[in-house]
Amino acid sequence: MRDILKTHFLSQVVNTPTQKKNHILEWVVTPDIDLINNLQVMDQCISDHKVIVFEFPYCKPKLVKRTITCRKKNIDNQALSIDTQRAAEDMKTDYNKNLVDTYNRKLKQLLDIHAPLKTRIITDRPSAPWMSSHIKELKTERRRAERKWRSTNLCIHKEIYRDLN
Repeated sequence: MRDILKTHFLSQVVNTPTQKKNHILEWVVTPDIDLINNLQVMDQCISDHKVIVFEFPYCKPKLVKRTITCRKKNIDNQALSIDTQRAAEDMKTDYNKNLVDTYNRKLKQLLDIHAPLKTRIITDRPSAPWMSSHIKELKTERRRAERKWRSTNLCIHKEIYRDLN
């Protein structure tokens, strides 16, 4: 095992027995020994294995916050349709040269009334490097099967859900 570690430029830093029969069974493997501080092997009488405690100087990166602006999705289509028809009728009598600008302005006003802009602050979180699109699809399919089973409580849906685990 030590040859494999050397091949990959890794080191095992535990040099005290971690088991009651004086064997080193638990390892702390690192590419740089200086990254591990205050390593202690402690007997907590929980099992025949000892506990390894150490400090690792790692600062969690700060998450970036940003502001987004969006509109609500559930618009009262009937009320919007009525207001749009009224605005179109008003525009028929308005013979302005900038009819397109007027139309755009009126539609924006209607949108602001029926679906006002909302500003939120969100936190950008880095995506996990192991999370691929295939894994996301599998998780979605599994979650869908779980919801189906919980809503119907049928054995067949439970089996489908279990088969996806």
